[in-house]
Amino acid sequence: MSAISEFLTQTRIKNELTDGGFSGITARVSIVSNSRGRFALLHTTSSGYALADASNYAQAPCSAMALEDGVGDNKLVLLKGYVKNSDWSLTRGAVLYLDTYPGRFRQTAPSGPNDIVQGLGIAYSQYIVDFDPDYTTLTVGSSSPATTSTTSTLPNRTWYLAEDDTRWNSNNSTWNGTEGRWHGADGVNPELYDVGGWTSGYRPTRVRLTMRATTDTYAYFMIKDALGNNIAVSKTERILSARTLILETVLEFKGTGAQYDIDKLYCVTTTNSTNIIWSIEFDQPIPSNTTTTTTTTTAAPTWVTKSSSSYWDGSWNGSCVEWSSGMEQDVINVVGSWANSYRPTKIRFSFSRSGGDGSGDLSFTLMDEFMTEIGSYSDIMPDDGDIVSVQFNLNFSGTEDIYSLMYQVDGALMPPDSIEVCTIEFYEG
Repeated sequence: MSAISEFLTQTRIKNELTDGGFSGITARVSIVSNSRGRFALLHTTSSGYALADASNYAQAPCSAMALEDGVGDNKLVLLKGYVKNSDWSLTRGAVLYLDTYPGRFRQTAPSGPNDIVQGLGIAYSQYIVDFDPDYTTLTVGSSSPATTSTTSTLPNRTWYLAEDDTRWNSNNSTWNGTEGRWHGADGVNPELYDVGGWTSGYRPTRVRLTMRATTDTYAYFMIKDALGNNIAVSKTERILSARTLILETVLEFKGTGAQYDIDKLYCVTTTNSTNIIWSIEFDQPIPSNTTTTTTTTTAAPTWVTKSSSSYWDGSWNGSCVEWSSGMEQDVINVVGSWANSYRPTKIRFSFSRSGGDGSGDLSFTLMDEFMTEIGSYSDIMPDDGDIVSVQFNLNFSGTEDIYSLMYQVDGALMPPDSIEVCTIEFYEG
């Protein structure tokens, strides 16, 4: 059975979870140590599964969550998926990490000497965890990652865009400079190959791709060198029609010669879909295009977070702002002078809605003081609680600065009770 078929077979709709319920990929295993009981985080040992602990390298990384109490053979564990526990009190959208208390997770990365930093997924809601352990880890205080890892999983990583037709070319996809996207031909998976010599000797450790598909499907991407070796292969994730999906993975180069440089990028979906690549980002500054043997690294533009009450008015909880008026339209306005003469080229954020009947469309518009549109996004209303990622280009036609971000509901019989926007970022380039 393929990984996708297995996932579909074992996954139930997460919104239907009852307390203690789970939805995802599970296994029956031998557990040799579990004093915490149900929902304990476990790592693999030579004799079976035991409690995972971020303060002890021998007890990491975490690879499963217990779904039953006790120890013994044939115990049920969650390998990847959703689980609900009404005793949790989580901040929706928060990254979850392995804790220094055995068997537990936490919402901030551990920071003690020699602690292991491992991302375990995100808080889907106050009571639901999207469990997806990342085996990429970092040892605090170490100049290099732990032996089981390839790079850091600390949040707020700096990303550098390498997405346009000065970096890539394609035989089956078209670059749209106005939208800043690669458009794949109908029913064809986009294939890009590098141009301009910028990949010569370039060795980033992590890559992120943002894409959209015209039909519900499953998607992943991979990067190959000139010899056909896989440098990066992302996880396969579900993407809903007209929604945005962000895929991130590590890069593992097979050598240092030119034949091992980044050569091609493939975006693959499992159905006959039209695919759009919104952005391609790496965690290291992008080298200049060059035809010589010398590669010059430039200070590339980056994404900058401006997502708190220091930048906008409104009701903020950390990096998230919530509109809870139940109205069809509302705004947050700029606070202070940070937007004066500020001219980013893109904006991105995530959002979710709660309540309402789910009908109609939802749009976001960034505007200046005279309500002139600088950039906008519009799509069908997402499912209740779903977290959707958004990115769109900005166009400053005059001298007016950023003044407000507005949401608007059109065609809904019953507007949402609340709209939450998290992690507003601008691309300075």
